[in-house]
Amino acid sequence: MKKLLEKNLSFLDQVPFMHGGVFDNKKIYENTLVAYNSAIKNNIGIKTDIRLTLDHQLICFADENEMRMLHTEDKVNDDTYENIIYIAKYPILKLHDVLEIVDGKTPLLFEVFGIYKSSYYENSIMEELANYKGPYAIESNDLGLVKWFYKNHKDVVIGYKVDKVNDHKFHFFYNYDFIDIDVELSKDKDIRKGRECSFILGHNVFNDFEYENKITVYNNLVCETKLENDL
Repeated sequence: MKKLLEKNLSFLDQVPFMHGGVFDNKKIYENTLVAYNSAIKNNIGIKTDIRLTLDHQLICFADENEMRMLHTEDKVNDDTYENIIYIAKYPILKLHDVLEIVDGKTPLLFEVFGIYKSSYYENSIMEELANYKGPYAIESNDLGLVKWFYKNHKDVVIGYKVDKVNDHKFHFFYNYDFIDIDVELSKDKDIRKGRECSFILGHNVFNDFEYENKITVYNNLVCETKLENDL
């Protein structure tokens, strides 16, 4: 796993990251103004997922489908933003809204997806980020997207996300600045060895016990959920 670090990645290990901000999905919903402000207040980085709606709106929404959060069987990319905000019981933020809320106050980690058929998705994301001054990184488990960002936006910090569906591939591709590995996939000794030449995040962390066990193994961790009163 030979990779020379050339970009400044220090913002990726200064604070822990949480997926969707600080929330409980009862009083505070993920990827909302309150969840993000809670993360900022507690000095926590925010990881969020960028989805493209049917009417070409970039929103920050964790799932490909709407069942878990909106209780419908539709996929986000098959639904319009107008309909999504109509059925949602909490505000659904656009990428533009998130950038205004965070405004450089905490690092951002964006996950992007290779399910869209043209480069409109990628280009639209970079248009939104063009004037953003805060620290951010982009990651994907789709090699085509990773290559596209690495080729077309060489100044952007780009990472390869390794999940169960693609864990056999990450040894053979090096055009990324960091790796984000599911903590259930690799042995701790292999991660420590890999950190000698690569910056490695870990994700799929769900509780304080897992966090304490893994934070010394990885450069940093992305937690899937953490209640505000646990901080």
